[in-house]
Amino acid sequence: RDLERFKARRQVPVVACLLDVAAGGGYYLASAADVVVAGPATVTGGLGVILNLFNLQDLMAQFNVLPQPIKAGELADIGTSARPLKPEEKDLLQAMADQFHKYMQADVRRSRPKLPANTDVFDGRILTGGQAVTAGLADRVGDLD
Repeated sequence: RDLERFKARRQVPVVACLLDVAAGGGYYLASAADVVVAGPATVTGGLGVILNLFNLQDLMAQFNVLPQPIKAGELADIGTSARPLKPEEKDLLQAMADQFHKYMQADVRRSRPKLPANTDVFDGRILTGGQAVTAGLADRVGDLD
């Protein structure tokens, strides 16, 4: 949004040059540029959403570490590593991840209108710079020069 506002305010073309890694949020930001240039070995894409949660309850118990939560609000400790996720908590977090993914897809598709409708670049895969050009995520292979 900020990059789009900058472009509108300044009325200048914006070129994003992807160097080593432009995955996830890095690519998300770059996608709003007018032209996206990727290095041949740039790790590009990673357009998925992940929330890494761990159930460490048994490991903590081995060391006699026992949680003693004090909370106000039934879901205040959602995602804690001190216990497994309840099914309704997993559903809530999955719905959030799905919604974030839809937002990202809509934004990238708006910024990159040449992306094929049936593209699978939103499955979290990463690509080289050349593959990103072929997939429509970048306009050409190049570097800062």
